[in-house]
Amino acid sequence: MLDLDLGKLDEQALRSLEANAIPESLRLEYKRTLSLKTRDERREACKDISAMANTSGGRILYGIDEKDTADGPVAGPITALSDTQLESVLADVLVSGVHPRPRFSSRQIKVDGGFVLAVDVYDSFGRDLHIVSGYGETRFYRRHPKGVFPMTEPEIREAYLRIAASRVDLEASLQRQVDAELTLRNQARESLIIVPWFSSPTLIHPRQLREFQTWLQDGPIYRNFGEHFQPFFKVFAAGFRALTDPGSSPADSPHYLSVLKNGLIHLSSHIFVEDDRKQLHALGLLTRFVCLLTAARELYDRAGYWGPVRIFHVLRLPIPFTLSTYGIFVIPGGDQFGTIPAGAHTHTIHEATLFQEHI
Repeated sequence: MLDLDLGKLDEQALRSLEANAIPESLRLEYKRTLSLKTRDERREACKDISAMANTSGGRILYGIDEKDTADGPVAGPITALSDTQLESVLADVLVSGVHPRPRFSSRQIKVDGGFVLAVDVYDSFGRDLHIVSGYGETRFYRRHPKGVFPMTEPEIREAYLRIAASRVDLEASLQRQVDAELTLRNQARESLIIVPWFSSPTLIHPRQLREFQTWLQDGPIYRNFGEHFQPFFKVFAAGFRALTDPGSSPADSPHYLSVLKNGLIHLSSHIFVEDDRKQLHALGLLTRFVCLLTAARELYDRAGYWGPVRIFHVLRLPIPFTLSTYGIFVIPGGDQFGTIPAGAHTHTIHEATLFQEHI
């Protein structure tokens, strides 16, 4: 069930839960109904969502009953919900009742008699500890095999120590990954890098890359991005790489795109079409940036990663360049924004999310 994308859930998949007696787990919970009319009911919803975020993330299905067995609760019959406003009310409840705000996505799945509300709760990745701070409650919660329980003071203290330590380790790890790619392309005119904050050595699977290549060919950024790289993807030790000049080396290729197995994505160019005019095309910069963000979002979604990312932009200019709206031609009356001096210019967005969600 957890392997099935939220957008692909349907009534058949939900009914198979009971048919196959799928048990609850740390990352899967069934709720017979959802009511948010009283203070206690809203507090209970906050406890369930925050506990799942504080543990390892997961999915809550509102409108699925549970059956008690000797081995624990398993999925029961569908008990359809009817109030279509519940989804938006739940979002408001969580935003006002949990701090920091949990990250989650939700969807109403049509079934006979109404709908089931599926809520995917994203793991906090050890970055945050969510406290129920509304509706008369100020406690941390965590999921256990037997349900949701308040965290003890030692558990809270240990969690915050891990968060502090992981921050330091993550910063160093992210920088090492980025430095290796920037060193490889240290003569390139431009480098754009997106790297997941909380990755794994095998985040990107070859099967996901094949699907990604098809998306590059058929998707919305084919003309501005996909057509340049889709035909050239090759496997190498650390992941996958596309060089627009297959006869060149990774360091020398005019245009370069790498997708590492750990999720790092690097778009780099040696030349710009505006080089002969010594002008930098502002819209061209923006187009490359948006295309890479779109590609990263697609790839991470396929890999099941919805956490934060860090973004790097490095511009290396041998001489001063003029920044203008259109680098190929100049609009009468002027469309220039000033001069960028020679040298290397690095800009970093330390933490961003690529996914639309309730925050």
